[in-house]
Amino acid sequence: TTRLVAEAIATHKKRLAGATVLDVGTGSGILALVALVLGAESAVGIDTDADAIGVAKANAKRNALSKRVRFSTTSVDELEDRYDLVLANIEADVLILLRDALRPRVARGGTLVLSGILDSRERDVVTAFGKPRARAAMGEWVALSYGP
Repeated sequence: TTRLVAEAIATHKKRLAGATVLDVGTGSGILALVALVLGAESAVGIDTDADAIGVAKANAKRNALSKRVRFSTTSVDELEDRYDLVLANIEADVLILLRDALRPRVARGGTLVLSGILDSRERDVVTAFGKPRARAAMGEWVALSYGP
């Protein structure tokens, strides 16, 4: 699923220059870091797991990206900013629960990429979020993109 999202980020490479990115469920921080390497100006990665945040910060430091990314255990519900690209690579049930918190985080003209979705749960996510602009699949996993 990480690969699916990384590929989705790459399809937006031309639009990443100067872009802000939010990575919800950041884990190791790899998706936020990929966005930065591909041209995003800054990124925020959040996760409920404090240990994951430590790993993400270490990965940012290791890749000399610490100045352009912030990682924290802040809940998506607590965020106020809007982002040009919002990534959420989390299982379907959590994505559906976070729908009303994720949507307001996407800036006007921005993109929301959802992944971590088993193909057997895709219909549930589409029911919650609506018809995606793009869909990618790898084996039993699906990623959905919303926005331009």
